[in-house]
Amino acid sequence: MKHLVKELIAGYLAFWARIVLRERRPRIIGVTGSVGKTTTKEAIYAALANPTAQPIIGLVGKSSGNLNTEVGLPLAILLFDEVPDGVLAWAMILLTAPLRALSLATFLIYPSTMILEYAADRPGDIRRLTRLARPDIAVVTAAGPAHLEKFGSVLRVAEEKRRLATAVSPDGLVVLARDNLHTAAMARGLHAEVRTAPGRGMKLAENIAMLIARHLQLPENPTRSALKKFTGLSGRLHVVSQGKGILIDDTYNANPLSMELAIDTLCEVAPAKARRVAILGYMAELGHETERYHIEIGTYARERVDLLIGVGKPSLLYNAAYWYPTSAAAATAVLEHLRPTDAVLVKGSRSASMERVVRAIHKRSEEGHGSH
Repeated sequence: MKHLVKELIAGYLAFWARIVLRERRPRIIGVTGSVGKTTTKEAIYAALANPTAQPIIGLVGKSSGNLNTEVGLPLAILLFDEVPDGVLAWAMILLTAPLRALSLATFLIYPSTMILEYAADRPGDIRRLTRLARPDIAVVTAAGPAHLEKFGSVLRVAEEKRRLATAVSPDGLVVLARDNLHTAAMARGLHAEVRTAPGRGMKLAENIAMLIARHLQLPENPTRSALKKFTGLSGRLHVVSQGKGILIDDTYNANPLSMELAIDTLCEVAPAKARRVAILGYMAELGHETERYHIEIGTYARERVDLLIGVGKPSLLYNAAYWYPTSAAAATAVLEHLRPTDAVLVKGSRSASMERVVRAIHKRSEEGHGSH
């Protein structure tokens, strides 16, 4: 019953979103990937929304937060900021959607370019989303082990992500991550122009943004200046100073691919003499591969960091130096293992609630206390 209600709501919102797209016909830049979707979307927005770009490509808009599903994408097209929480909030959205759509389709200002995320939690998701909003420019940041409970294999994940690229018309553009095995292989058989971008994490996002800016014939120097000001998003490989040390907050979500990227980022940005500490929660939605990937990530981390701390039952397989059953327990106890000069990474799946650990570390830093 719950699934049926969700489908009905998604179809209702999509109906009104299609009216807006049909009348306003914005250029659509679609972004998908097993890791880095939101950071890449925001980097593209930073590059295209700078003042020198608007006279060339017009007003630029983007989906807010995580509006990237069957329900979220039409909300983004209708310029809502978030998925409503609660029956009353939903009722207001559903009641006002028709008037909002008709207003956006006729007389309200609407972006000439929309940057949208396309999520894939199960097979068929990308196809459903591209039927609503077919991208003129498609970006695939990575394909890896994510949502394996529904997909079953990484190959099927990659096939799903590729559907965004195949939806682009021959006069469009597809941008693929060069350094990901599965995305690099997607170029074969596509009808649109294909370009590849090197790098991982923030660097990849910036390179993709520059490629798209060049494709749209935007001036190089102002675009680069705009990207230099882009520092990433809270919870997504967000590096912040902590007195004499640093903290990488990557708590938004986790899968094996993003875990490796986060650990590599810790090693890259840690000061030369800093101790590298990884506080890793478990990874969810890995299905029958759960044990294998937790063992592999544990090995990967232990080979690269000085101190590994695990959080949550599956993270016992990390074979960490210290382990806590929950993020609440870790937030209370983990500080005794940290030094003010440490470079610390905190990461885990959404359900692991690793942001609690980040808040505890921030609070300790603000109070000026710490273990030595």
